[in-house]
Amino acid sequence: MDISDALSKDFTIQSSESTLGVVDGVRTWVASGASEHCVIIGPPGSGRTHFLEAAASLLSSQSVGRLSPADSDWNRELSEGLKVGSFGLVDNVDKYDERFRKRLLSFATERKARVLATSEGFDGRLARLWEHTLGAPTVLRLAPLHERPQDIRDFLRRWLMERAAPEPLGDDFAETVELIASLRLQRGFVDLLALLQHLSSRGYVFSQPLHAPTWVNSYHQVLADSKPTLRVILVEGETDAIYFKWVADLALGAPDPDVSVESCGSATKVVERSIACRNEGRTVVALFDFDRMGRKHYEDLHGWGHKCAVLPSDFDPLKNGAPDHVLQVVEIEDLLPVASHERFYQDLHRKPEVEISLPVQGLKRLVPHADQKLELARWVAGTFGPVEAERFLKIYNHLRAQLSLPPLKFPSTRL
Repeated sequence: MDISDALSKDFTIQSSESTLGVVDGVRTWVASGASEHCVIIGPPGSGRTHFLEAAASLLSSQSVGRLSPADSDWNRELSEGLKVGSFGLVDNVDKYDERFRKRLLSFATERKARVLATSEGFDGRLARLWEHTLGAPTVLRLAPLHERPQDIRDFLRRWLMERAAPEPLGDDFAETVELIASLRLQRGFVDLLALLQHLSSRGYVFSQPLHAPTWVNSYHQVLADSKPTLRVILVEGETDAIYFKWVADLALGAPDPDVSVESCGSATKVVERSIACRNEGRTVVALFDFDRMGRKHYEDLHGWGHKCAVLPSDFDPLKNGAPDHVLQVVEIEDLLPVASHERFYQDLHRKPEVEISLPVQGLKRLVPHADQKLELARWVAGTFGPVEAERFLKIYNHLRAQLSLPPLKFPSTRL
């Protein structure tokens, strides 16, 4: 299979000088037996990832290791995917943190792997690290889509052909291509496809003379639909989300309009979701329990430059009590005053799974059964007010601050 065949099947076209140059460059790199490495650079939507996929289709699956910043475990993907003498295909190498890039390039050197990577740019620290570790690569440049009118023309023609729709003729086609280029689509081919789909869903007839305002308005709608409207707090469990929504309701009298709280199900999935949100351009902060796993994931995310936090150790009900015998752990339920926590068991005639008492210090910690936690959270949200929510508000405002949002205050303490 030729790389141009692999590219053309999913709408990436090879007509413009910029695109043809990269097609030839990748074809030559794949066929070459040299140890030289290669980097494809270009703005978002220029087709970098698609070129990587096309290159993968030309190579034996046994000799290809692929990496993406969307992978949840970079180190595992690296150690398992990059074999001795293999091809390493690395998407968006500029999105990895510095520590991992060093590990990646060192692995490639040790295992004599040939690396084909994509990046928005190739300069600064990334270029210096690459050249120091692997030597200067072949750099192939993709122009932004608005500078490739022939690619726009061929993309549009192929899209209409796939739908058996008549294409604009003569001057009408040229005007349509010129208008699309003038829009300077922010995400390139991604926005072009979304724009065509939006127009089609509204019954626009492409073969009729161009109606520029309709195209412009449709693109504004595409931008509005694609732009994340909420900042996100990622938490481990559903109960965390319930507590924070309760706090927002107490402070605002309504759901927080600035923040969405998203439950991920586990600390590991918080990490995966944080990576995915970063790649989507979302503004997120991750919150972990203060336990062994939570702190490990916090350190990993923090090291990768993500916004994240861990429940403060100061909120451990047994703080400074028998530290040699009692493991320090803080979960979301530990933010409740112990007396309020006890009331739940008294009122509903239940018992906690574990009760740890240190009578000399006057300390106590109640650990609910796993299947009680959801019931406890709902009971708290329907029973208590600002006094019991004070610690939750402190954590919530800390997370809002990381999202560049002002703190909330309960009504009685508002200035």
